[in-house]
Amino acid sequence: RHRQDISCVEQAHHDNQKRGVAALLMNLAQCDAMISLTDDLYYERAWCCLEALMIQTLRHAYGRHIWYQHIIDPSGQVESLLPGPSPADMEIDLSQKKVTYEADRPKLLFLERQTRLIS
Repeated sequence: RHRQDISCVEQAHHDNQKRGVAALLMNLAQCDAMISLTDDLYYERAWCCLEALMIQTLRHAYGRHIWYQHIIDPSGQVESLLPGPSPADMEIDLSQKKVTYEADRPKLLFLERQTRLIS
C-alpha cells in the first residue's frame, strides 16, 4: 500500500501561514519524494526556489529523498516527470528571486541560511 501526503502552506490565514513556513523544511525532510509542479516562471520565484533548494540539500545530505519536476510543455499537450536538477546543475540564490511581498525576503533568506546548514 502506498501512502501519499500532499502538503501546501496555507495562504488564507496569516498565523497558519507562519506555522507552515516554519515547518517547511521539517515537512520535506519527512517525505521520501517530492514533485514540484513547474512552469516557465518556477525558478524565478523565491518561494519556489526555496522549495527546490530544500529538497536539493536534503537529497545531497541524506541520499534518500527523491525529487521530480512535473513539466507541461507550453502547448499544454505533453507532460513529463523528470528528475529535479542537482546543486551541480543549478545553483540557487534567493537574494535576487522575485517575491510578491518584499516583507517576505528576510524570512526567505533566513530559511535559505538554515537549509544550507544541513549540507
